[in-house]
Amino acid sequence: MLVKYAEFIPANPETFREKYRNFAPLLDRADLRLWDELNNEAAYSHMRSATECWEYPAVAGVTRLMAPILEQVPEAELDYVKKGIGAMVCCIMESNGYCKTGIKRSVPPIPRRVFSRAEVYQKED
Repeated sequence: MLVKYAEFIPANPETFREKYRNFAPLLDRADLRLWDELNNEAAYSHMRSATECWEYPAVAGVTRLMAPILEQVPEAELDYVKKGIGAMVCCIMESNGYCKTGIKRSVPPIPRRVFSRAEVYQKED
C-alpha cells in the first residue's frame, strides 16, 4: 500500500513572530538560520516520519540536522535556542494539519542527546 501525504505547507514567519514573541529574534539570527533549516519540505518530511512512523516527538526527526548547529551556540543561549527550535517545529507541524497531544516523550539520543523530551503531535481530523 502506498501512503500519500498532503503537500508540504511552509509555516508563515509572521505567524511565528506573533505566536512566539519571545523566540521571534531567532528568525533574524543569520548565524543560526534555524527557520530556513527547519521550514522546508525535507525537514518536515523527517518531522512527519518521526511522528507518524515511530510516534516520537516531531523534533526527533530533525535532531541530526540541529546537532551541528547547536554545537555553535554559546552555553548561555543553548536552552533558549532549543526551546525556540521546539516552537518552530510546533509552528511547522500546525501549518501542516497537526496538533499538540499534550504528551511529551523522550527524544532518542541520535546522534547524541540533543533534546531530552519534546511534544508529540497528531494529525487533526
